[in-house]
Amino acid sequence: MAQGHEAITLTEDGRVAALLGSPHVIEDLEDALAVAEYGRRKAEGKLGEGVPHEEVRRILGLHR
Repeated sequence: MAQGHEAITLTEDGRVAALLGSPHVIEDLEDALAVAEYGRRKAEGKLGEGVPHEEVRRILGLHR
């Protein structure tokens, strides 16, 4: 069983066909990708206006 940051590589004809990793590793990769995408969009001036903090709290049901 894979633990930590180990990955299992599946190959087909000597080429990587798939990687299996723990959910934590996948989540970390998704987070890093989201941060990189945000940085790219910010650098290109393509960010929208955003959502006010209180609106996010309302959407998530985090009323005080």
